[in-house]
Amino acid sequence: MKSLLSFPAALLLMFFSLLVFLPGIGQFPLFDWDEVNFAECAREMLISNNWMQPQINFEPFYEKPPLFLWMQALSMRYFGINEWAARFPNVIAGLCTLLAVYLSGKRYADSGMGILWALFFGCSLLPQIYFKSGIIDPWFNLFIFLSLIFFFELAQPRDFESRKASSKSRFVQLLFSGIFAGLAMLTKGPVAILLLLLSFCVIFVWKRGKNVPGPSFGLLWLLIALLTAGLWFAQGLMQTDDDFMKAFIDYQIRLFSTRDAGHGGPWYYHLLVLLFGCFPASAIALGGFRADEGDEQELNEMRRWMIALLGVVLLVFSVVQTKIIHYSSLAWFPLTFLAAIWSRRLLNRRAKWNLLQGLPVLLIGTLWALAAVLLVVAVRETDEWIPLLKDPFAREAAQAKVYWSTAEVAYGLLLLPVLFGSVLLIRSGFSGTGLGLLLLGSVCFGQTLYRQLGFRIERYSQGAYTDFLKSVASDSVSVEVAEFKSYAHLFYGKRPAGRSDDLRNRDYIMHRAVPLKVYLVTKTGKEEQARAWYPHIRELYRKNGWIFFEKEND
Repeated sequence: MKSLLSFPAALLLMFFSLLVFLPGIGQFPLFDWDEVNFAECAREMLISNNWMQPQINFEPFYEKPPLFLWMQALSMRYFGINEWAARFPNVIAGLCTLLAVYLSGKRYADSGMGILWALFFGCSLLPQIYFKSGIIDPWFNLFIFLSLIFFFELAQPRDFESRKASSKSRFVQLLFSGIFAGLAMLTKGPVAILLLLLSFCVIFVWKRGKNVPGPSFGLLWLLIALLTAGLWFAQGLMQTDDDFMKAFIDYQIRLFSTRDAGHGGPWYYHLLVLLFGCFPASAIALGGFRADEGDEQELNEMRRWMIALLGVVLLVFSVVQTKIIHYSSLAWFPLTFLAAIWSRRLLNRRAKWNLLQGLPVLLIGTLWALAAVLLVVAVRETDEWIPLLKDPFAREAAQAKVYWSTAEVAYGLLLLPVLFGSVLLIRSGFSGTGLGLLLLGSVCFGQTLYRQLGFRIERYSQGAYTDFLKSVASDSVSVEVAEFKSYAHLFYGKRPAGRSDDLRNRDYIMHRAVPLKVYLVTKTGKEEQARAWYPHIRELYRKNGWIFFEKEND
């Protein structure tokens, strides 16, 4: 630790972030729906030059505010309309996140705490993958965290040189907290305010109102947040009357009250996601729940705030009926904090490694290793399990020709000696070496999973579809979909502005200066419905559960 701290830690963390989050982000196509959805909104912003109203198929898209879409559109303007540009903003989010947690840990404890927090965040499995993605949540979570940190700073009783300096400092902290809360709203919507207000309320009750900003501060904070986000929401109301706000609110309610897009699950869904997805931090975090007299006072206070945030995230997203893996990703901040604070105690010999810490590391890590091994074995024995799949599309998609090598079982097998070696080193008193080995093994395993699985999952789930879209994309071609929801045909079909998505729009198709060739895509088991909706189509070919048609001239 001492040798590590002799270097400029922030620069090292920036280099580490780029090393972990940047490679491979353009390796395979964007995934339908979420990644392609946001990338298509950004692409249409560039094409239509309409930056204020998110659009899909060049019609208003009310489900998400525009901040992340602006980031993607700017990235595409400079790097081209492609996968790399769509995912690059989240690489920056990952870099900023590691710097934010490092600086927070350093402020409330020391550089060692900051480095541990950043390393646990950057080396845990799901964070590695999500900072390589093209979804909204990494920036949304970062803004929530920054808002919480500034409000926490506001709540700390410190001696100032004068009452005037104290008041000025508190106002600046409140201002930044409100601005970041507003930016979170501009990224994903009003759920940002809900999560923050619930966290503040939990802290207020937990501390019985002591050393916590009162209601007047809360109201001013809320006003600043609403003003930050309100400018865009106000113009949306002026441009679209009541349709904008009604559609936006209806979507938020649908996420809470229904299993939107079929994404459902049991109430403990996110407990399992965090336990396995945030490994190894999740396996060590339990020791950080307990207070320790050796920790700095502000660090102990931060521990309360992080526990409150973790509880709120789990409560809210366990109640929400729509269950998607990244919905609980805000909980990565408290989980990695708790793992870091306990590891710091271990390194400072104020905590002992026991069965409570070692068993979860070995158990969860071994399950990950076995899953990686069994996956390779399963895909090489498809004749045994493919007939068991009930969905006809899934059966055909699973038969896609994707190369797997038997040697790839080594990726999972190599994780096992890393796990047992790290635990053995820590038990033997070499805590720093053992934790370093565990983090290094985790980041290598996560990078391997992304490299080896990301491309192959895309090949199985949508590979034939995206290949077809890329092969026919042209200004004189229109690709439509039938009986399933998709955004890929818009993004990879490179649909220009002003095009109808209705194949029955004869006036548009027949009176173009350049004849329009129309293709239709559907899935196995849906072809009869497609023919009923769209007559005069001729089947071209089928591949991996996808059926491709060409519309005949009539």
